[in-house]
Amino acid sequence: MASLAVVVWMRVSDGVVRDVAFVVMLIGGASTVLFNGNPLLRFDGYYILSDILEIPNLGQRANNYFGNLTTRYLFGTENRAEKEATNAERFWFVAYAIGSFVYRMFVMVAIALAVAGKYFVVGVILAFVGCGAARYET
Repeated sequence: MASLAVVVWMRVSDGVVRDVAFVVMLIGGASTVLFNGNPLLRFDGYYILSDILEIPNLGQRANNYFGNLTTRYLFGTENRAEKEATNAERFWFVAYAIGSFVYRMFVMVAIALAVAGKYFVVGVILAFVGCGAARYET
């Protein structure tokens, strides 16, 4: 839609059609960059960050590492996987696990609140389902 809007915007003269095409172009392009370029979601930005850091499976390894840290400090269990990571990887694992979790929760709550504003029961159900799904996210 955004690419078609660019063509329309370039070919028509000033007026409502050009203004609508500009808005579609701006929103479509910006949303694509914001979602695909976001490294906290498993789209293009995630794979770019993973390649730059040279850490394959960053999301899964970060969640596993953070889970191991949690069980280590809460229950006193030791896990060999923690020792196999380098210091730089440990930093990125903790930062990515926390950042991606906070971002997913923010998006889930924002969507649930937006839906609950129009359809309260559906929004509450969506929030409960989202909390359950977030628990099993890896």
